Amino acid sequence: AASDVYKRQAVIDAKRLRSSREVPMVEVVLSTVAASAGPDPGDRDLMVRCLAAIPPRQRACVVLRYYDDLAVAEVAAALGCSEGTVKSQTARGLTALKVAYLAATGDELVTGGVPA
Repeated sequence: AASDVYKRQAVIDAKRLRSSREVPMVEVVLSTVAASAGPDPGDRDLMVRCLAAIPPRQRACVVLRYYDDLAVAEVAAALGCSEGTVKSQTARGLTALKVAYLAATGDELVTGGVPA
């Protein structure tokens, strides 16, 4: 009786392990170009110049959120402001960063999944 309950629970847990959208892969193939090439120093210098063009509070929010990978609450604590301020300043900072990048390169900045 008790063992039947555990068996049913194990079956249910095993069914929950994989989402219906997940597809098992045999191997992962990494691009040899992306794996062997380091960051381009010119890209870094360009990004530093673009970051310098945005207001300090926005720059702080963008850098802390996306370079230092801090949560909104952590950035708010570090800057001594509310979480709402961090969110709005980050959004404005990303927009200003895109404008600065466009002015510097003539190309649009792709944020790679970062909502802006």
